[in-house]
Amino acid sequence: MGLTTVPLAVAYKSPADPAGIAGTTRKMLGLGAAAAATVITPTGTGRVHSSVVGDVANATSAAGVNFRLKYGTGTPPANGDAETGTDCGALKQAIVQGTTSVQPFGLECYITGLSIGTQVWFDIAASATTSGTALVTAIDWFGEER
Repeated sequence: MGLTTVPLAVAYKSPADPAGIAGTTRKMLGLGAAAAATVITPTGTGRVHSSVVGDVANATSAAGVNFRLKYGTGTPPANGDAETGTDCGALKQAIVQGTTSVQPFGLECYITGLSIGTQVWFDIAASATTSGTALVTAIDWFGEER
């Protein structure tokens, strides 16, 4: 009897910059529902490493952005939807110095126990720290089943 192997899932996306999130309540960016959707469907192990990099800014000087990587199954949230999904890593905060300043970021996490054949979306929940509009731009997302 021969060994049967299943190719593991890999996905890379660079979604368009989502609309900013106004206010201090975290909302979803809608990356999983974007034209270049940040989704992966496990095919063999149900273990996925997710990594996202980009820039954060705030339209208000000396304000910042709170943000966290999230994941889930089913219909991905749209830009501006209430925070949903499962936390994937710690809540991060970046303070930017001026309205034209950006700060690069990187988020990653490793998830186990995902269902084989079930699509998983990844997104970022973001908000302004104290005032203004949270902006998350220049996003590159990578998902890899391990």
